[in-house]
Amino acid sequence: MMVKKISSFFFSNKFFIFFFLLYNFFLVTWNYNYLPITEGWFLLAGKLISEGKLPYIDFYAYLTPFYYWFSYFIYQLGENLIFHARLIGQVIFCLIFYYTYAFFRINFNSLVSSIATFFSLLVYLSSAAIITYDFTHLITLFSLISIVLIINSNNKFGYFFSGVFSSLVFLTKQSNGFVIFIFLAIIFIVKNRNDIKKLIYPLSGILITFLIVLYPIILNNGFKDFFLQITLHAGNSKGGIISSLTNLFPPKSDYYSIKNIFNFLFDTFLPLLILFLAFYKIKSKDIVQKESKLLSYSTYLIIFYFILIITFGLYLGVRFNFIDNINIFFWNKAYLWSGYYVFFLLLLSKYTRFNNYSLIFLFGLIIASATSAGLTAVSIFLHLGFMIGILFHFKSIFNSSFILGIILLISIPTHSIFKKYDTGYYWWGVNAKLGSKISTDNVIIKNIQNNGFSSDLDTINSIIQSCKKSPKNLLSFPHTTMLNLSTGLNPPGKAITYWFDFLSNEHSAKELMLLQNTNIDIIAIIEMEKIAWEVHDNLFRKGKGLEQEKVLNYIMRIANSEDYLKMYENKINDRFVNIYIRKDFNCKIKD
Repeated sequence: MMVKKISSFFFSNKFFIFFFLLYNFFLVTWNYNYLPITEGWFLLAGKLISEGKLPYIDFYAYLTPFYYWFSYFIYQLGENLIFHARLIGQVIFCLIFYYTYAFFRINFNSLVSSIATFFSLLVYLSSAAIITYDFTHLITLFSLISIVLIINSNNKFGYFFSGVFSSLVFLTKQSNGFVIFIFLAIIFIVKNRNDIKKLIYPLSGILITFLIVLYPIILNNGFKDFFLQITLHAGNSKGGIISSLTNLFPPKSDYYSIKNIFNFLFDTFLPLLILFLAFYKIKSKDIVQKESKLLSYSTYLIIFYFILIITFGLYLGVRFNFIDNINIFFWNKAYLWSGYYVFFLLLLSKYTRFNNYSLIFLFGLIIASATSAGLTAVSIFLHLGFMIGILFHFKSIFNSSFILGIILLISIPTHSIFKKYDTGYYWWGVNAKLGSKISTDNVIIKNIQNNGFSSDLDTINSIIQSCKKSPKNLLSFPHTTMLNLSTGLNPPGKAITYWFDFLSNEHSAKELMLLQNTNIDIIAIIEMEKIAWEVHDNLFRKGKGLEQEKVLNYIMRIANSEDYLKMYENKINDRFVNIYIRKDFNCKIKD
């Protein structure tokens, strides 16, 4: 019966099939074609769990536990670790594609939904720092499944599993996950306000899921550590709860002030002011006229806005380096407009023909993004797709919106594709270019194409294997966990990564004390630009200083002491990596 239903779906959704296959072409092309040195934070956690260690108790863990168990599952797949992880990531993205389509089908026909799904997810996939099996994408998937079940289901099984997946959103990441969870709960309650007894089904799903996911922590008396690390310590690493909730607004540091005030005025304040004025002038109570007028105002405003920022940018380009950043400004900021569409449709909810629950969900995602990385292509892709859907949905009553939609469909894939082929992965100076197949004996990274990183790992492993005494640990600072996975060596302390928003000042200080009383066998230090320290200090520590700097000073001091030798120095992913090993291991050091 299930096979029949699936086959029936595919045969009756030709547009979906076409765009799904086309999407997978790009997904396969990109997913296995780059290898950043910073990959593997949570796979390393999976390794530690497989050895009997637990998050929060044996190592610091700032996320809720589901993703740690998920990483453990991936690690259990054995050899070809990164390939298997990326393969699972491909499955996740295929499911995201389906449930994005299902979400758009709530409001649009099959063709419009397929188009909106493909192009919005193409932007999502082309983001600079995509690792397909990352927890971010699980949150996306679980959120989509939850909202589709809540809106479309009318039986206890659908409601039960809406509770399961809603809880998994929070249990994957507590910050934006909690906000999304609250909005999902509100939507369910409002939808079923006339039959509140139905709450028993999602509540059952939530309770069971929480008990299963938290059971290992509770069983090992780790609930206190779990609670403190996902609340107080996680919050402190991000600069506190208030700071996290204001990520949508310009940072208050001197470094950012000019550029971000400029961006804020043109990205947020000015367009919102004009749209509010436009909304105030829309007097008609007719559904079609009211929606059409809003689209008219906002469409022409978008065109005006694009002309304005380009003109203003050219005029002040030298002073603000606008020309150098026009790509970032135009593309990574302009999609905020898709969120404005949703916001004003929500204001029109008394008249609009769109499903109000889907609009509330989209608005909730904007709020949730404020607790994480702010508005990005990953957090707002649904809004972009919804805007595309609206532009095509109203082609019969507003031709200019259709024309704008065509322009977007030409420009979006062109930009996204070229951007991805230019840079496979980029994050804080780590630039993993799309590469070609290079043979390697390292089972961790087999079948993953790269630009020579595999040869670096092979060289490092051969040096370690030449040691007369086998090293037991490797400290990778601040985030070169791929070296731990490749060598099979665990961190010497309780920190998996020393990255600034994944390790609080308090835990950094504790980690330093632990390292001072531990024999560190191998030290790997990745080059970090001064700006990375300054930005994170201003963002998360209010300029008071990062304790990670003290950790770096300590390991640099002992690395340059007579007890250690530099075993390797090379530029990996555009970052210089220096590796030191204790002299008493008697290793054959590379010239």
